[in-house]
Amino acid sequence: MTTLRSISTTMPGRRTAVAFLLLLTSQCALRVAGAKDAAEKRRYLILGGTGIRSYPTTEMFLQKGHDVVLLNRGIPYWDVHERLLKPGKVTHWKCDREEKLQNCKPLIDDLGTFEACIDFSSRKWEGIDNARTYLNDKCGFYIFVSSFKVYDVSGAIPKLTKKFMHNKGIKEDMMRRPSKAVSPLERHEIIAANPIADATFQVEEGLEKNYNSHNGWPYAILRVGNMLGGREAIMRLWFLQLWLHGHQTLGMPMHTTSTLPMSFTYSYDIAQAVAKIVTMTRNETLKEEITGEAFNIACEEIKDQYSLYYAIGDVIGLPKIEHITNPNRTESIVMFPENKEGHTMNIEKAKQVLKFKPTNLEKAIRESARFYEQAMKGEKWAIQRKIVLGHIASMMGTRRLVDWVEKRFLEKKGLYDEYDEEEYEEELEEKFRRVEL
Repeated sequence: MTTLRSISTTMPGRRTAVAFLLLLTSQCALRVAGAKDAAEKRRYLILGGTGIRSYPTTEMFLQKGHDVVLLNRGIPYWDVHERLLKPGKVTHWKCDREEKLQNCKPLIDDLGTFEACIDFSSRKWEGIDNARTYLNDKCGFYIFVSSFKVYDVSGAIPKLTKKFMHNKGIKEDMMRRPSKAVSPLERHEIIAANPIADATFQVEEGLEKNYNSHNGWPYAILRVGNMLGGREAIMRLWFLQLWLHGHQTLGMPMHTTSTLPMSFTYSYDIAQAVAKIVTMTRNETLKEEITGEAFNIACEEIKDQYSLYYAIGDVIGLPKIEHITNPNRTESIVMFPENKEGHTMNIEKAKQVLKFKPTNLEKAIRESARFYEQAMKGEKWAIQRKIVLGHIASMMGTRRLVDWVEKRFLEKKGLYDEYDEEEYEEELEEKFRRVEL
């Protein structure tokens, strides 16, 4: 075996020795790095993964070099499927979540395990329950992304006053079913008036029962507010933004139904919270601290409907917003925000336990509005423009706003350049650069 002593001590020999040492060092570094990458490369199952709430989480796992399996129906929202289904990105299991998970053959046949399963799409506990025996062996930790809507069926929330919303907001432990002091008829009426909220909370209850009674997987819950971000499937925020563009010129004032403040959640903040939970599960003490817990995930700041309209207007160059208030929602058109009843969520628990750092609300609004402005230009989003403008004409029963919008953007009177794919990739890298996963 060659030793350093056998190498000549002449100048060329010294150079040879240095080169030899550098080569050995680089090879060792590569081996260590390769072993480290292999050890840290993990596998995740995402139920959903392509909607406004979930695609940033999928992008985050991919940015960090992990293996991702998406389980969804395969509906091509915006360009998300096109981006994620490229070779070498995600594995896609095309299964309809409206059917039982046990009917998803790729899931049942798969022999691997997942460090975590992140569920963005379950709306009924039965869908998960039928596949419980399969998931128990595959899923190390279950994260269910729930909604502020569950608070609509709570029996423990104080009267929703402006003072309460501004000073405290709804805490996670205020979510519990009405007590027996509430009549059965009243409890039935609460559920009947809020079927989505009831079904969503049944998923939360099912996860708790599964963990406590059936030796099921440990879990945590994220409750999110009105969603902000690009690529929304049903395009409510985009609709609102286009209406804002034309409302003054066309004499079509914005509709407001409430003056109560609300919580908003930026889609990338969900990804951040998921990353915090996943990393905590690798430490048994921290894992125990979050297992079975629910966390409100939202921006620190809050806004009522008019303040939201004004903030978006500021981004798109409107110094003034005209509006009319009508508390009768059936006579008003308010596509966004979805929560108009003032469910301001207290996020102190997420900040303390998860070390969650919410995005500033003004920044979240600005980035969301900029995306939809860019979507009005170029060929990339031509199909999406046709869809949203068709929805607007149908809902309003007139093409006045649609015709005005088309003319305005054909004349290129927007404030922003069209969407740039490379710029988006750079933004993704920057957003997730500090995320530990």
